[in-house]
Amino acid sequence: MLSCGAVREGRVRTLIASTIVVAITVGCGGYSGDQAPPRTGGDRTEAPAVPAPPQIASLPRTNLTVADRARWRQVLRWPDGCEDAFQVSHASDDGGLLFEELDQHTQLVQVVCAIGAYQPSSIWLTVRSSDAGGATVSVLAFPVERAVPSEAAIPHRETEIFGEWTFDRDSRQLTLLSIARQTGDCGFWARYAVRGDTVHQTAFASKSPCPSRPGPHATLDATRPPPNWTPHILE
Repeated sequence: MLSCGAVREGRVRTLIASTIVVAITVGCGGYSGDQAPPRTGGDRTEAPAVPAPPQIASLPRTNLTVADRARWRQVLRWPDGCEDAFQVSHASDDGGLLFEELDQHTQLVQVVCAIGAYQPSSIWLTVRSSDAGGATVSVLAFPVERAVPSEAAIPHRETEIFGEWTFDRDSRQLTLLSIARQTGDCGFWARYAVRGDTVHQTAFASKSPCPSRPGPHATLDATRPPPNWTPHILE
């Protein structure tokens, strides 16, 4: 979409443990497919409980602008690193937020961070409401198995990933296609199920290292990985 600006394409923030949970009391209202594993980012992974504006119920959830994003950030308080990346790379009035219903009391929220040269980076939040009118916000960490040349596959978790996402409302699963270079012919494809604040990987395939001669550009299909990409057996 737009130039990445000061944010380097392929930069991801990783977690080598479990889901990052950011508990907030809310008021009434790519990756280089044939490169080494990414560095752990410096985002704050925990935040104290803080009061949120009481008008949360009235905040818009569709056709969001940059101004709407600013209002939502006062409530959801996603990491500074993600917001900094968005501010230096966006060039339109699109707020970079997407809301999906996970269940009766929980919403999934996609927050776009960097607008990369050929794919954006995003984090995903769960916003779980309570009968008392408050909510708990969690930053999800996604398991990714990344193959490195001459080494075994390295499992780890990432909170911010470059790629294209889609959400299937029937299965309640997220699917990701993260391409490793602009030709779009290598990278990884993964499907995830979200249960509460935990993410389970249900399918994974990759094409790595990237071929010396560019192949066909992969497109995101929630039902299957791109043709000729290698599926991985999940433990």
